[in-house]
Amino acid sequence: MKKVYLIMGTLTFLGINHGCRQELIASEQSMQSNIEITDGYVKNGRLYFANKESLQHYYDNVKNENEEIIAKYIDSKGLISLRPIVTEQNEKLILAQTQARINSLKEDKLKLVGKVAGLKNATAVVNDEQIKDDIDDLEDIIGDDAFAAFLNNNGEIQVDNKIYKYTDVGLFIVSDNKYSVLQQYLAVNNISNNLLTPTDFDIKNDFIEEHKPNDPYGPGNDPSKFNPDKNPVIEVFPEIDYFIPYRPPVRPSVPPTNNPPKEPLPQIDPEDEVNKFVNSLPNCDTYHTWLQSLFGDSDMCVDKYESHRRVKTKAYNQNYYLVYSIGVQVKHQYKGWTGLWRKEKADEIRLGVTASEFYYDYTPYLNYLVPKTRQTNVYNNGNRLLFNGASFWSPGYYPGSYTMTGYSIQNYPKIFQDDIYIEDIVPFIGNGSNIDLIDKGLYAAAKAGNNVLAYDKLNALFWDEVMKRTGNLWQSLGKPKPNNNVTYSYSVPEFGKLYIHKMFYRKENNVSHSERTFDWGFQIGFNIGSDGSISPNTSASGLIRPKGYKVKMYGIAKKNGAWHGSKIDTFK
Repeated sequence: MKKVYLIMGTLTFLGINHGCRQELIASEQSMQSNIEITDGYVKNGRLYFANKESLQHYYDNVKNENEEIIAKYIDSKGLISLRPIVTEQNEKLILAQTQARINSLKEDKLKLVGKVAGLKNATAVVNDEQIKDDIDDLEDIIGDDAFAAFLNNNGEIQVDNKIYKYTDVGLFIVSDNKYSVLQQYLAVNNISNNLLTPTDFDIKNDFIEEHKPNDPYGPGNDPSKFNPDKNPVIEVFPEIDYFIPYRPPVRPSVPPTNNPPKEPLPQIDPEDEVNKFVNSLPNCDTYHTWLQSLFGDSDMCVDKYESHRRVKTKAYNQNYYLVYSIGVQVKHQYKGWTGLWRKEKADEIRLGVTASEFYYDYTPYLNYLVPKTRQTNVYNNGNRLLFNGASFWSPGYYPGSYTMTGYSIQNYPKIFQDDIYIEDIVPFIGNGSNIDLIDKGLYAAAKAGNNVLAYDKLNALFWDEVMKRTGNLWQSLGKPKPNNNVTYSYSVPEFGKLYIHKMFYRKENNVSHSERTFDWGFQIGFNIGSDGSISPNTSASGLIRPKGYKVKMYGIAKKNGAWHGSKIDTFK
């Protein structure tokens, strides 16, 4: 069943309690009780689901499973995937499918040479290995492994009577009985109908520029009233819809005038030997393939330490309209006799995130009920510790706090579900002369709307204050200081901003990959009325997605006694 995705800071300052949330979940489930969940099957070469709820259910079932389970599900359907998942068990099947796909692609390319601009040169047309590499490179545009496996080799999936076609200029949506109209539209506009055949660079850029969502900060737009996610689909031709997610332009950081943030030096890995190896790694230059990542950020690094072995590290935040996904991943892979990269177990894999930051902008959604006092909630292991403005969350001083037991956060958005979740809700502060000093300057950065500067301040606040206070609190409770798997949110209702900082660490033996998906989902969200009431919304208009994803991370694998991998820093 679907879950309601709610912004926690909004919930708290609106005073909605846990019981109300349970009623809300039950209410939404009741509304959906008449929808039948059925498994998908291949229809006209595409994976077909009767409704979005069915797609959601079966996608959720495999999203965070290992590759064998995803591959087994897709292979049982007989689908030729856009980016197939190759395992030792299915590589013969995938090779046969890939070779047929390559032969068909060669024929199509040769027919189109001279007719469609942007084709690779004739050598690439007949180069099987290059085409296999191009299939592997599709990860740059559809980075979610499970969703890429759900799409067919033409980048298509059908839900109800709608066909969703992913291209290198964006997503097109058309009724199944109008598919031929879409094909004609693509041909007339010289847009490639296959992700392995790029559209001419100028044609692609001109089309995207003409149809991309407006910049809320552009001339004549009010960013407090404009939400590019609210109506994300437009009609580009009668009965043909188009989607491309809003990508905020990069804005230069305004340096702080005082109180510069200190650069924290956390230990990257708990074990000294591994820590030295990770620290010795340079921040890799995340590569970009000939495909443009239209649907969000997918920063990848590859350590190809042998001709047939590599470690692939990735941070991603992508929105495919039907699905969105945000997280980090490391994979150990081997290129066998098929010429296709498949997973291979390493002796050990480690995935670490010292800083993952992003924010929610909920200014277009409500008139704020700003709290009068600061409130901090600490969630851990079914308990909630509440600190109000009278007690303040300071080391060794907790007389005004109280604990709620049996308090589950399983119905909260996935992005907040962690070993420890710390929620800070900030009251109205105003224009005092010392606002640059409040919370390491984060409040002032939020007020200025400078998210780049806010990230610097959030990072300093997390390491200099939050982790120290959490450590002291844990010690006062007779627990060891936590050093990993902590999520911190800083909500400023006055400015409609919710900033998130996450840290994460995982060590696994005898595995081929490790992944931490911070959040994933479908077009399911919520509405907030002017009176603060909350109601579920299953349309695109009710969904708030995180923005400005930045990460400092590493992914490493140990094979035959040696470590290999990469370190990524997208803050720089």
